[in-house]
Amino acid sequence: MACLVAVPYFITNVVAMLNATGDADGTVWLPSFPAWYYSMQRIIEKPFGWYFSYMQQHYGGEDASYQAFTWKTRAPFVIVSIIIFVTAAVRALRTLPPHTPSRTSKYSL
Repeated sequence: MACLVAVPYFITNVVAMLNATGDADGTVWLPSFPAWYYSMQRIIEKPFGWYFSYMQQHYGGEDASYQAFTWKTRAPFVIVSIIIFVTAAVRALRTLPPHTPSRTSKYSL
């Protein structure tokens, strides 16, 4: 269940980070998205509005580049999403039944 929640956070934040990197060197790799993408992004980021406001006050401003600011604000969401994915994968592997050798394995070389 946590993976289903983590997927949209992972996707939207990786896209924002890659676009910020593209803006820094003058090439924007994804110029636009469908309207539903931006609606989804606003919905999932709404609970973290306080975080983005805080980061804007302390790390934003004229002396900060857009790329640096985006990476600082978005990286925690990407890292936490990856941790959730890895944790879910490890838990899924632990719930698999133990491997039982086949009857023909004793005859193989």
